[in-house]
Amino acid sequence: MIDRLNKLCKWRTVLAGWHGGTKAMNADGAKAMRDLMDKWLIMRAETNALAELLIEKGVFTQQEFTGQLHNEAQLLDQAMEKQFPGFRTTAVGVEIYDPKLAAETTRRLGFPP
Repeated sequence: MIDRLNKLCKWRTVLAGWHGGTKAMNADGAKAMRDLMDKWLIMRAETNALAELLIEKGVFTQQEFTGQLHNEAQLLDQAMEKQFPGFRTTAVGVEIYDPKLAAETTRRLGFPP
């Protein structure tokens, strides 16, 4: 199993490069981004495996899972709006609906200038 996860995690370099550009292994943030991508890839595989097993065992149906996934996405979207006041999502992207509040949020959270 570890060989398959190690192989999957090779995508970390592509994903990190897509996010931050091509950087040396020890450049600012590059190592952290690759580590984050490893965790994301493994968590995605684990979540998919867990859902598939539970559906196969009849614990819930694919439709129930999809319905709950939609509910959880909505709840998380609402939580993100609370975490980042001044921002909200739309069908086409992230919107700054209150520029003053968004600026206060980015300052408070230490976003880079």
